[in-house]
Amino acid sequence: MSQAIVLELTEEDNRNEVRCDKCHSPYAIDPAKRKKTSGDSLPKPRFRKRLDVETNKVLILCNKCGLKMSRLKKRPPKKPLPSDEEKNCYLEEAKMFAESLAETLQDPDAKTLFCPNVKSNPCGCLQRYIKGGEEDFAKIPERAFFLMSLLKNAKDLSTEKMHTASSSGVSGNSSVKSDAILCRGIGNRHSKMFEEFVLSNRKFLREQLKLCERASQKVLLYSNNFLHKELKSMKNQRVERKSSKYAKMKPIAELASISCCKDQCGQQAITQPDMLETWRLSAQEGQREARRVIAEMLTPSSGSKSNCYRFISSVTGCSFTTICSVNNHLKKTSGSMDPPEHGLKKWWRENPKKIRRKEGPSTKKSMKTGDDEDVLELEAAVVDSDLMTPRSSLPPPPYETVLCSKESVLQASEKELSGHMGFPSVGKSTLLSNLAGVYSEVAAYEFTTLTTVPGCIKYKGAKIQLLDLPGIIEGAKDGKGRGRQVIAVARTCSLIFIVLDVLKPLQHKKLIEHELEGFGLRLNKRPPNIGFRKKDKGGINLQQLVTQTELDLDMVKTILAEYRISNADITLRYDATSDDLIDVIEGNRVYIPCIYLLNKIDQISIEELDVIYKIPHCVPISAHHKWNFDDLLEKMWLYLKLIRIYTKPKGQLPDYAAPVVLHSDRRSIEDFCNKLHRTIAKEFKYALVWGSSVKHQPQKVGKDHILNDEDVVQIVKKV
Repeated sequence: MSQAIVLELTEEDNRNEVRCDKCHSPYAIDPAKRKKTSGDSLPKPRFRKRLDVETNKVLILCNKCGLKMSRLKKRPPKKPLPSDEEKNCYLEEAKMFAESLAETLQDPDAKTLFCPNVKSNPCGCLQRYIKGGEEDFAKIPERAFFLMSLLKNAKDLSTEKMHTASSSGVSGNSSVKSDAILCRGIGNRHSKMFEEFVLSNRKFLREQLKLCERASQKVLLYSNNFLHKELKSMKNQRVERKSSKYAKMKPIAELASISCCKDQCGQQAITQPDMLETWRLSAQEGQREARRVIAEMLTPSSGSKSNCYRFISSVTGCSFTTICSVNNHLKKTSGSMDPPEHGLKKWWRENPKKIRRKEGPSTKKSMKTGDDEDVLELEAAVVDSDLMTPRSSLPPPPYETVLCSKESVLQASEKELSGHMGFPSVGKSTLLSNLAGVYSEVAAYEFTTLTTVPGCIKYKGAKIQLLDLPGIIEGAKDGKGRGRQVIAVARTCSLIFIVLDVLKPLQHKKLIEHELEGFGLRLNKRPPNIGFRKKDKGGINLQQLVTQTELDLDMVKTILAEYRISNADITLRYDATSDDLIDVIEGNRVYIPCIYLLNKIDQISIEELDVIYKIPHCVPISAHHKWNFDDLLEKMWLYLKLIRIYTKPKGQLPDYAAPVVLHSDRRSIEDFCNKLHRTIAKEFKYALVWGSSVKHQPQKVGKDHILNDEDVVQIVKKV
């Protein structure tokens, strides 16, 4: 590449008429592009002289040609990447080499001994090492056996991530088989011996044998994630991933040689090297920290000027665009060093969502004339009043349903409805996807599910619908995060599955119970056996059938006075509490059975799993690996208290494929007829029943007969 040297023109050259040696222009600057100013005329522009190193001649050039010559030429284009045909050809040759090696060694595992790296150029480092030079041809089997020994050891150690009874230290338990797998350790992490084996041999393969990373992975059977994750055996020897931007940065001691500006900012590398090193380390922690460091370097302190852009870029590794953006932010905020607010958060703050209910024809005019604040308060009051009021006018769906949400709740109702609710990011969407076979978005951030995602499963002939609801937060019963609307769905259900993260504190279980109970739901409790009847006169009449430890006449009168009740009959049939009496007086409490699903058991030990099993109403599962789903479904069926009744047409076999599902509290013949169709009960004459609910097979019964699970029924109507 030619170099250009600027030479000063003499006065004689300016007087004589000269032309550019490149474009032969008589003007140093194009007159059409010169700026015209009023007043004194500008001095006559001068031509430039450039020394061309290639020809060793001094060229007289105009301004345009002189600047073009002094600019650096573009870098030569990089070598083109290999085409798909070249990649496939290399991989085929590498596989043929590995297959021939496997035949020579009589070991099928040797088929993997080839380098698959063809990103920029076909690597072939593993093949070159095995082949060696022409003189080392006889040592090919020796080198191949060495690599195969590493591969065999890595393969054996990689399978030790599952701990057996002998390796986990469990003894004296005759119920546990010696070769039974007790747990998977901490997720899918490998054992300590495997980590030490890989770290020690990887260094030898990379430095001594000169193998690339992909080839080392082929031999030692580790992944990219293994290199950069926190190792449980050697936390201080983690293989860190360094960005190329930080790898190319100059050390702090060499920044003094940078000629950045007239203020000589680079001299700080001599006077304040510790402060610059602290700034560099902080800038590498993340974008927010880097912007804070830039703001600190741009802010003058103790009478000194701010640092220039080039010096800041040399210290932090940030681009001029980022530095300019921080500088503009400092000017707008009068020197605030906090990073600017995220654009999306700022947009949501400036454009809040306004919730509006669909108004009818009669209210549309009044809604338009009122203020926005009054409208929102009115709508909030209507929503709050409707939340705890069940809508009995809605017909039940034709199948069982189950609802879901994050640290979640899975439910099933008397109207055949069920679902999930709870805290975010506990594996609720993963549970729905693997259990029902439908797609529910899963991500590494909270509140991934924003709308209801339905799903349906079929278990023991009954269809159970799953609804993936948005997650709730602490304070949901008070309206935070629209939690009241989400929890209100649970009031219509007959079973709740609270999905908890087993790695998080068990205090989350109490928090969810507190949120649900604050909204009128009572989990795993029966309605209080307390008689309560209002009357017009007669005062408070209290009957205690058993000895009471908390309630007495004065306490009962105090509670009733809060509700302005002065005449009532109360019968206490068991040792009740004041909360039980309040629930009976309110009359809007819903008593629902609940099962706690402790997710992510693949990340705990067997000892912790034994403790979890002792928690009542608990089923430990792994939604990702589909572990213990059988116990989950069996316990769901048990808590739903459902029975299956098979129908038998006259002269035909019973239909075992599509049973009629009834609740155990409503399983009479009349309930069975109403489940099929309401008109059947009116035309009912008698029924023939086969099963455990009758003495004879079959037996003629009436409408009041109580059925058992898996009975066969044939209905005979009136003629």
